[in-house]
Amino acid sequence: MLSALAGCAGPDDACESLCVVAEEKFSSCLEENGTDWGTSVGFTSPADFQDWCATYTWEERELGRGELCDDRQEVIDGGDCAAWYTAWGDTL
Repeated sequence: MLSALAGCAGPDDACESLCVVAEEKFSSCLEENGTDWGTSVGFTSPADFQDWCATYTWEERELGRGELCDDRQEVIDGGDCAAWYTAWGDTL
C-alpha cells in the first residue's frame, strides 16, 4: 500500500519525508521510554506506522493541505519525544 501511495508524491515531497522522519523519531522515543511497538502505542510495527502515515499524508495532499507535512516535520525535528506527539496534535 505504501508504494502505491508513494507513487503519488513528487521526489521532494515533504509528506514523503515526514513519514520517514516521524517513524525514526517515534522508534527512538519508544526505545527511550523502554517500550516497543504494539497496540498499546497505537502501531503494531514500523510497517503499520508507515501504512498509516502514507494514508494520512495522501489525505493531506488530496485536501490541499500538504504544507502541514512541513509544519509537522519542523516540530518533530526541533523537539524531544513530546514534540512527536505535539506534531500530531496529541498530548502526553
